[in-house]
Amino acid sequence: MTENSQEQTSGGSVPYIFNRDFNSSIRLNYNHWLVTEACGYRLHPKINLPKENLRIADVGTGTGIWLLELSDTCPTTAQLDGFDISPAQFPPKEWLPENVNLFIQDIFKPFPQEMIGTYDMVNLRFALCYVNDEDAEPLLANLISLLKPNGFLQWFETNAYKTKVYQPSGSPPAIGMAQLEKMWHKPKPTSSYK
Repeated sequence: MTENSQEQTSGGSVPYIFNRDFNSSIRLNYNHWLVTEACGYRLHPKINLPKENLRIADVGTGTGIWLLELSDTCPTTAQLDGFDISPAQFPPKEWLPENVNLFIQDIFKPFPQEMIGTYDMVNLRFALCYVNDEDAEPLLANLISLLKPNGFLQWFETNAYKTKVYQPSGSPPAIGMAQLEKMWHKPKPTSSYK
C-alpha cells in the first residue's frame, strides 16, 4: 500500500499519519536502530525475565524488527508475538523465526481472552503519536491485561516538548519537521502530557 493510511483507532479520532510503504518500513527500522543505539539495549537491563516459558509481546510492532532482533537473544522456546492494527508492514511469515508471530490487533480494543495474563513482558514505543488523552487509559488497561503477575511493561517515548529541529547551514528548509515540532509543543488544552 503506498497511499497514506487512514486507519483510525477505535478509541479515538487520530488517523495513522504515516504511509505504510517500503520507505515507511525503512523509517520504522531506522527508528528502531536509533533507539537501540541511543539506549544501548532492546530490553531494559533491570528487566529480569524467566528463562522457561518466556512470552513477550511487542505492541505497535510495525515491521516486527524489535522482535526479530530480540529472537536472536532469547531461548528458541520463547514465544514472541507482535501486534499492529495493519499487517501492511509485516514481513512474510516464511521470513520469521518459528517462535515469532504477528497479529492484527487494534490496541485500543481488548485483546483476545486467550492472551490475557500470559505475557512476561509487553513492549511499546512511540505510541503517543496516536493516543488521545481520552484513549490513554483504555490503552494502558489493555497493555496491563496482557501481563502475567509481576510482568513488565517497557514503554519508550521521546520528550516531545523538548524536541528541537536543527538544520545544517546551507541545507533546504525542513518545513515538515518544523511543523511537527510546533504541533508537539502545542498540546491540546485538556492534555495531560504537559
